[in-house]
Amino acid sequence: MNSVDEQEQACLYLFCGLPCSGKTTFAIGLAESKGAVFFSLDRLILKLFPEEDNFKTHRQYVQRVENVFFPIAHDLLCRGCSVVLDFPGHTRLERDRLRQIAIETDAQVYLYHLRANPETIAKRVQKRNAELKSGEYFIPDWLLNIIIKKFEPPDYSEQPIEIELKW
Repeated sequence: MNSVDEQEQACLYLFCGLPCSGKTTFAIGLAESKGAVFFSLDRLILKLFPEEDNFKTHRQYVQRVENVFFPIAHDLLCRGCSVVLDFPGHTRLERDRLRQIAIETDAQVYLYHLRANPETIAKRVQKRNAELKSGEYFIPDWLLNIIIKKFEPPDYSEQPIEIELKW
């Protein structure tokens, strides 16, 4: 068995991009390939608050999930386990909060920016809404527009890994 000194450095994998840009699909594949623990904010909220989550309560539920799962991610990273956090990083502030977990644990952090053009996003949101699966939110047009306006693409200082999936 390897000592802690012989283990590879734990990594925290983060994601940003518009809805339906492929973040969750990419995150799941990355977690599998890296042997990392995977957490999805959307799936956690929908499992923990299935009947209750709506636009008015969503921020409150996000905070509850973060209060529980950020310390778990912190502990896993301290123990040398890599973690994939499929939590939206729509703004620099949101991404900085997620990155703070890695800073506190001396983990390596990777930010993946999944890009897709607006036409592709709109089509994929419509398709997703029509074929909604467990762990997915219905995204009305008005909410998509709010997210698009809110979204801050990462800049060079965040050292994003740019991913553009072809659909």
